[in-house]
Amino acid sequence: MVQIQNYLENVVIANFIPLVEQKFFSSIINKQYEIVICTNYTAKAFGFNCWQEIREMGISSKKFNDPDLAKLIFKDSYNDQSKEMIHDHLYRYFLLQKYVLTEGKIISYIDMLPYDNQLKSYMVTATPIIYENSIVGLQTFSTEISLFYFQKNLDLFSDSDYSNHKYFAIKDLSNREYEVLFLLSNGLNQERIAQILGVTRNTIATIIRNLCTKFQISGSNSKLLADAAYNNGFFKQMPASLWKPCIIVSNDELSDYINFQNR
Repeated sequence: MVQIQNYLENVVIANFIPLVEQKFFSSIINKQYEIVICTNYTAKAFGFNCWQEIREMGISSKKFNDPDLAKLIFKDSYNDQSKEMIHDHLYRYFLLQKYVLTEGKIISYIDMLPYDNQLKSYMVTATPIIYENSIVGLQTFSTEISLFYFQKNLDLFSDSDYSNHKYFAIKDLSNREYEVLFLLSNGLNQERIAQILGVTRNTIATIIRNLCTKFQISGSNSKLLADAAYNNGFFKQMPASLWKPCIIVSNDELSDYINFQNR
């Protein structure tokens, strides 16, 4: 244990220090799931001035049930209505780190977060740190991406606005159908839609088939439906129900790992 700690301090952290002023998101996390160093760019995203403040706080993904940690990360987005789904999100984040630290595999995923009245999406890669054939920690790299084609122009509206919105020519749609149409018209495939909505791909396929009927599209053609949804303006309006944190993975084994363990 002492040898591992010395390796982290004298090799991993020492080699990371020259990077702390770089403008990218990266962190080193030990086997206690604590951030031991990160770029100051990362620290400022959490509301700190520098990485030393994060280390002194002992921020760890194992504290996924800690309301103070949740408030620190999500700020005004953390409230009585959102707190359960935020703690669930933090738990999945912990499971992703646990997977890397126990399985020793490199993973990538998309982390979607409501933050400062914007929906921010990050492509995250986590890689294990190996010392003498043992996993001693992990390193994360994150890049902000536009998950939705028109992310900069999104307008959030409440569920009650659906039926009267000026863009929508199709009536009698359920809230779930609005969600699917928004995501389809922003270029997401059925697998990603299923993960965002927390349902099976078969459920999404059924919804798409029913929507094709409403849009007078023969059979079940998600591409034609996406085009029709775009032409009807669904891409411009994000249903309020989608304003939530979400993790998207493309690996089936990893998806099962984080989705079938209860908090």
